[in-house]
Amino acid sequence: MSWQGIVLLGMAGGLLPDVVRVVRERYDAAVPAFLRNPKFYISLVLGVLLGGFAAWLLQAGSAKDAVIYGFAAPELLTRLASTAAPGAEGTVLRGETPSAAKRRASLLDWWSK
Repeated sequence: MSWQGIVLLGMAGGLLPDVVRVVRERYDAAVPAFLRNPKFYISLVLGVLLGGFAAWLLQAGSAKDAVIYGFAAPELLTRLASTAAPGAEGTVLRGETPSAAKRRASLLDWWSK
């Protein structure tokens, strides 16, 4: 398999964590509002790119490995960020408005699902 195919499959794997979260929470009333948040799409693009990079960096030997590496890289980082981020419990960080703290907490809550 070419490195381009590995990267594309890794990118598809990087997309999967957020797709799984959307499908799992599809009946939650907060999901449509959350999907209008630009930070969600920024994190989605970063996850897809990270998935492709992980599959390339770890030199996935098969399509299945590329998807798994692509899924695992952003999933691991978002889980770590959701539990270890300072102020993840909704506290306001220095220089941050309460509304910004709420948006940050909502993104971290989304990642922790």
